[in-house]
Amino acid sequence: MSHVLKTPMNSILGNSELLYNSELNTDKKEIIKDILISAQDLKGTIDDLIDYSLVSSDDFELNESKTNLSKRIENLFDNFVKSHTADTIKYKLNIASDIPKLVNVDFQVLRQVLNNLLTNAFNFTEEGVVTLDLCCKKRLVKKGKKEYEITFKVTDTGIGISSELVKSIFSFCNQGDASRTKEYQGAGLGLTNSAKIVEKMGASLTVESKEGEGSSFEFTLEFDSENIIDFVELDGNVVPFEDKPKKVILIAEDNDINYKVLTRVIEKITSRYTIKHAKDGVEAVAKFKQFSPALIFMDIHMPFIDGYEATRQIREYETIAGIPNIPILAVSATDVGTGVELSRDAGIDVFIAKPIGIKAIKEALRYIVDD
Repeated sequence: MSHVLKTPMNSILGNSELLYNSELNTDKKEIIKDILISAQDLKGTIDDLIDYSLVSSDDFELNESKTNLSKRIENLFDNFVKSHTADTIKYKLNIASDIPKLVNVDFQVLRQVLNNLLTNAFNFTEEGVVTLDLCCKKRLVKKGKKEYEITFKVTDTGIGISSELVKSIFSFCNQGDASRTKEYQGAGLGLTNSAKIVEKMGASLTVESKEGEGSSFEFTLEFDSENIIDFVELDGNVVPFEDKPKKVILIAEDNDINYKVLTRVIEKITSRYTIKHAKDGVEAVAKFKQFSPALIFMDIHMPFIDGYEATRQIREYETIAGIPNIPILAVSATDVGTGVELSRDAGIDVFIAKPIGIKAIKEALRYIVDD
C-alpha cells in the first residue's frame, strides 16, 4: 500500500519542484509554491498514516545495532536545525558526558521519535527556545550488573497545552483543538506514532505542559550491561570510491514518470554523466554489464526480479570479475525501517525513501559523485 501511495506523490513533488526552480513569472511561481506546500502536507499525512499502521501492527520489530548515540544525536539535531531555521527560535542541545559511547539501539525509530517531538516543538513555538536534553543514570542491580537509564527530553517555550488536552494528546482521534490546529498547522499523527514507538521500545512517552509557557516531552530507555558496548568506536572519514571512469549513471525504474523526474533532477545537479535507463531488474543487470556505470539508482519494485535481487546479482558479478563495487542507491516507497535493512543485506549503499526531491538526490550524490 505504501508503494501505491508514495509513487504518484513522488511524481507530483518532483515535477512541482522542478517547475518551481525553472524560469517562471511571479504569479506562476506562487501557484507552484502553493502546490508544493499542499503536496508536502499530503506527503506528511500519508507518511503518518503508514507509520501508524506499521507501529500498530504485531509484526513491528526493532532492528538494534551498535550506535554511537551522542554522535548520531548531534547529527540529527544539526540537520533538524538547518531545515527548521527561524529568527525568533533558538535551539539548545545538552548531552550528558556520562552517556555510553556505544549502545545497541534501533536508531532509525529513535530518530523518528525525536524528529517528531522536535517538529512538534518547532510548530508550536512562535518565539523562544527548543531544547533537546540527554541524561544518563547508572545503577548497580543484582550480581553487580550495571543498568543504564538514558532519558530523552524535548522542551519548548511555545503556546503550551491545556490540562484537558494533555490527557488525550497521544490519542489517534485527538490531535488538538481546532484553534490550535488552525494557527500552528496541527501535530498530525506524529505524537501518536511516537508514543506507540516508545512503547514498543519498552518505555512510556510523557508530557508536562502549561498554557502560555511551553511543553516538555520525555521518555527513558533502559540498557543493561549486555547492551552497552565498552570499546571505543573509531571515527572514520568518508572514503571516496576508487578512481574509475565516471561516464554513465544507470537508472533502473519501471515507472516512466518517475524515471523522467529522476533524470531531470540529476541533469539539474550535474551535466557530467550520460543517463541510461533499465525498465526491470533483468535489464538493470544486463545494462550494468554493458555500460559499467559509475552509479546506479535502483528502484526496488520492478518486474521479473526486484531491485534487491538485481543488486545481489551485480555484487556477485563484481566479486567474480574482481572489480570494485559500483555505488548503488535504492529509491523506493518501501517503509524506511524495512527498506534500509533489506538494502543493506542486498549490498545497496544508500536508501532513499520516496517521494524524493532535489535536496534528497543532491545529498546522496554529494557523498558519491565528485562534482
